[in-house]
Amino acid sequence: MHAHTRRWAAAVRETEALVIVMPEYNRGYNAPLKNAIDFLYAEWEALPVAFEKTLVDGQVVADDAVTLELAAMFGELGRMARTGS
Repeated sequence: MHAHTRRWAAAVRETEALVIVMPEYNRGYNAPLKNAIDFLYAEWEALPVAFEKTLVDGQVVADDAVTLELAAMFGELGRMARTGS
């Protein structure tokens, strides 16, 4: 694991919750967010998650895709919240 990933993992372990602000990319979420979910799985596992979305075509599809991904990994939809701007 790269040094920057270890530093990032340490920072995530110290947080109480996660707010995901993400762009829509081809009606889904982007590769950097997927990498973050995959690499920091253990650090994200116990955190409440909220989504901040912009009102762009397809954004609801992207939010649904990442919500389903996290629910599949962690088995909980109830701890996730969505907000809109």
